[in-house]
Amino acid sequence: MKYKIIIVFVLSSMLSCRERIKPDDPFQDTQKKYNSVTITIPPLVIEDGTDKIGLETLNYIWTEKDSIGIFSDNESQHCFTIVDDVGESSITFTDGLADLKTDLQYYSYFPFNPEMNISENGIPVSFRNQVHERSRQEGNLRLGKHSFLIAEGIENKGDMNLEFRYKPLHIPVIFRIPAEEGNYTSLEIFTEEEVIATQCTISTEGPEWQVQNAIYDDHLAIELVNLSTTDGMVEVIASLPPLDIDGKQLFLRLNKSDDTAVCSSILGKDYILGKAYHHTPDFSVSPALIEVSGTESVFDIRVTAIDHCPYKISTDVDWLSLTTTYGSGSSTIPVNIINETKKERIGHIIISEEVPYNSNSIVLQNIIEVKHYPDGLSVGIGNWDKPDDEYSGTAE
Repeated sequence: MKYKIIIVFVLSSMLSCRERIKPDDPFQDTQKKYNSVTITIPPLVIEDGTDKIGLETLNYIWTEKDSIGIFSDNESQHCFTIVDDVGESSITFTDGLADLKTDLQYYSYFPFNPEMNISENGIPVSFRNQVHERSRQEGNLRLGKHSFLIAEGIENKGDMNLEFRYKPLHIPVIFRIPAEEGNYTSLEIFTEEEVIATQCTISTEGPEWQVQNAIYDDHLAIELVNLSTTDGMVEVIASLPPLDIDGKQLFLRLNKSDDTAVCSSILGKDYILGKAYHHTPDFSVSPALIEVSGTESVFDIRVTAIDHCPYKISTDVDWLSLTTTYGSGSSTIPVNIINETKKERIGHIIISEEVPYNSNSIVLQNIIEVKHYPDGLSVGIGNWDKPDDEYSGTAE
């Protein structure tokens, strides 16, 4: 089935959300006015949601001032803003419908973009500059600026109600990361290769919608607004493009307002449009970067875990001495600096765990970078003594 396609251009002539044909418009004498337009978002099944977080589905709900676009082959778009049915997954509009004419094919999408024109190449979307300001109440989630949705066309044959069922052009992923109390400012997601389509066109032709004309990256950042821990967890909901990293490591970095960070890692999946996903790492480690100066010889790293999950602790340099090489559950681990030197140096502490994958297991690694400045932090000029094989950060 072929769907109507949208592409973005800067056009000053597009209709705004305030523009409506007035009830006394003479056009109503020759065209039938629709009594209502209904927009519905079907729930998304959360993969492993029942077992992991006690939820089977994720329901998008409408919030006041959310705006949708409705357009046809031969017209500019019409904007409708939510005023009723707030908190529901289905909304109905009953005013301003004289704009919609009979005998035309209409399409609908969210979020409304006033700089929109019609083409046949695909729907351009950008997953950059995401801001997490949506809250989840059990299985209900408010829509956001990166919650791209579209409904296939409906041919008007004089019916008195238009019913659009939206399909997602994004994949909601719930990350619940164990972390200590604090104010968190951003979540960064890293892949081992440049496979994240941060900007792309999603073609809606054919049985499966596909990514086209993509700009790929190995990094995606989500800004967090006034987000802190709840019951020892930080929950962030990100919008991802279609992405197949099944069985590969996904690195997560939670940045705090005090310029420190928490890092963790998970096993990626094949993220498919039409589903929602959930990840809770077994543990996180902090800080992600340690800078030690002068005569300091001991520092601590912290593991924050959900349960008593086991992990291994190792280092790639001989000047970092670990007090233990195994651990389980939440703990504070002292690390000693040995082998005096006058040269600045970099090393890594690796905290790893084995996770099952199919009939085998995969090692996930959390990497802490340690920078040692023997003569003080202000002296650093980049003359580093690095490990023989600089650590790449890839999973074994």
